[in-house]
Amino acid sequence: MRVPPVGVAGAAALAQIWLSRGASGSTASRLVAGGAAALSVGVLLASVGSFRRHDTSVNPLEVDRAATLVRTGIFRAFRNPMYLGMAGPLVAQAIQRTGLGIDAARSTLCGGGAAGPDPDRVPSRPLADRNVPLTAP
Repeated sequence: MRVPPVGVAGAAALAQIWLSRGASGSTASRLVAGGAAALSVGVLLASVGSFRRHDTSVNPLEVDRAATLVRTGIFRAFRNPMYLGMAGPLVAQAIQRTGLGIDAARSTLCGGGAAGPDPDRVPSRPLADRNVPLTAP
């Protein structure tokens, strides 16, 4: 049995949801994830549109129905934009659920966000003021 790529992407999305249940990102990670998802869906729609304009099959399991090798449009920039478009929402979902460092980068760049730096994670004194031996005793 051959599973179409959209089926594999769907199964991967379900597995990702199940494995990360209970996890949620911040507003920043949701915004970045939304942008990534929108971009990848746009890539997917552009690739399907290119196939339709060239009157060829979108289904990679029906190779005998492929009438044209599409090399224009989005296919000029990407070799497999359909797969990129299907993988993009998976990446977006991972960003949304885990943040993937977006919150840490925001905290570093913005000085800890609206609430300020976390006092439990920020040293009370700069590292240069600490008495740390430079060599092992």
